Amino acid sequence: MGILDFFRRKKESKQNIIKMLNNIKNLKLNTIFLQVRSTSDAIYKSKIYPTSMYISKEEGIETYDVLAYFLNKAHEKDIKVYAWINPYRVRTTTDETTISKKNPAYKYLNTDYLYVKNGIYYNPAKEEVTNLILEGVKEVLTYRIDGL
Repeated sequence: MGILDFFRRKKESKQNIIKMLNNIKNLKLNTIFLQVRSTSDAIYKSKIYPTSMYISKEEGIETYDVLAYFLNKAHEKDIKVYAWINPYRVRTTTDETTISKKNPAYKYLNTDYLYVKNGIYYNPAKEEVTNLILEGVKEVLTYRIDGL
């Protein structure tokens, strides 16, 4: 992705967030549940998870801190933001080749730390996985979210 494309996508993303929040406010709603970690990735600056492919089109490509921007704009409009995470889901498909080396799940490929069936998931029975999930939750809690 070239630098001009990055700035264009960032501008469009921020415009979409504003539109979304305006729609919420116009509907007289006051709370949103925002998915901040959908598939072992993040829409925030994470030291654990790569940037979401849903934000940057490819997992792990750095972009701006979407969660921080979203929270700032939502709170300006008195809209509460609850962070939503999918703690165990790594992928919605069984295609392991889409997992980048930046993803913590990468080191678990071909082990019993992941299971593949109608998607790819962390094994919640593994203590290391539980610790990974907890560390990720701690990261989210450093933001001014209204709930998790």
